[in-house]
Amino acid sequence: MYVRASNILNSNLRLQDGKKAIRDLLVDDKSWQCLHVVVDTGDWLPGREVLLSPEALGEQPFEENITPAALSRADIEACDDITADEPVSRQKIYSMASYVGPLPPWSCDWNPHLRSVKELLGYAVAAHGTEDGTVADAFVWCGDEWTLRYLVVDMGSFFSPRLFLLPTPIVHEVTWDERRIRIYANRQTLSVVPEFEGMEQLTAGFESELHRIYQGRPGSWWREGERHG
Repeated sequence: MYVRASNILNSNLRLQDGKKAIRDLLVDDKSWQCLHVVVDTGDWLPGREVLLSPEALGEQPFEENITPAALSRADIEACDDITADEPVSRQKIYSMASYVGPLPPWSCDWNPHLRSVKELLGYAVAAHGTEDGTVADAFVWCGDEWTLRYLVVDMGSFFSPRLFLLPTPIVHEVTWDERRIRIYANRQTLSVVPEFEGMEQLTAGFESELHRIYQGRPGSWWREGERHG
């Protein structure tokens, strides 16, 4: 099941004894597996964000602002704090010379590929040195494992957007300091990618066409017979 990342980020979890907001998704920018759902504990534990495994939510359409979860307040409170696995953006803040204070004790175990999906939205997309759009949204495959499979890239203007899907195996590098995603494809390839107009377009046939255009770049899920679930 494909779900827009923006829908997930705007959702609240309906727990057995209350509700709490989803604040972010943390993904590995090599495998593009979603490793954590970031949940705001709100007035329970002010200012605390915790890491919830996507497996705890499973397949969810996230079509409404409220998403049911078979979890309790105690389950959420028992989750690891976000500081147990910081995304790159927070790691960089700690490593900057201007940061005042002791480094977190877990800093030696930081994952250099852990990315905040919320932060990726708005990053520039660069094909062979030229900027060819910005990340407007993303699509997450929500199954037994959650995987960020496509970035929705806007190559148009504010008044006339032109959206297309970029499979994550096409990503070559993500740079935090430049807020830029470099990709393997060139501008000529992007010029023939069909415009993306809505969820109903995301079928097995459409994915096969994208595979043909992008020439099947290597990736954990981007192989013949493994697309669309």
